[in-house]
Amino acid sequence: LNRAVALNGALIPAREELAGFHRARGRSREAVEQLEAIAALEPLPGRLVDVALALAHSGQRDAAVVTLARAAEKHPDSPTVFAALGRVWLETAVAEEDPVALRKAMSALQPLSRRPDVTSEVLALLGEAMLLSDRVTDAERTLQQAVTRQPVAPVAYVHLAEAARRRGHTAIARDAEARYARLIPDP
Repeated sequence: LNRAVALNGALIPAREELAGFHRARGRSREAVEQLEAIAALEPLPGRLVDVALALAHSGQRDAAVVTLARAAEKHPDSPTVFAALGRVWLETAVAEEDPVALRKAMSALQPLSRRPDVTSEVLALLGEAMLLSDRVTDAERTLQQAVTRQPVAPVAYVHLAEAARRRGHTAIARDAEARYARLIPDP
């Protein structure tokens, strides 16, 4: 793969494979370098999101936020960029118990939740953020919506079960847990 990229630096499939190879071996810096090269060759919102999420997964959340902020400036109508921004802020809020990051996550995700094409993943992220903010009623309502969108983000069932249990809706909680277990069997 390195030879292919050396021969033709614009060979995106080779760079994608190389990024995956590096990521699988824990070489996040090399993976990010390949993803950045791809984003330079193909400046699409999804490519910038790939870079940002790779940065976030390697613990460089600040760099991920900066990358996504730049992507949002270039692509202000991209739900993919704002969903990734919400995800990174939410991961930061959870890891650092940071209420400011939690508010930023919600402000990135809430406008997306009102779109007719909102995904289950976005609603699950927003529902999780609402749970962390102790907005349990709103969280349950949002997570109920998340499990009706296809494809369903399996984690939506986990958060729905928690929200329902906290509200005393044990039947909904049990049903959500059962549905999650059917999607993600316990090994």
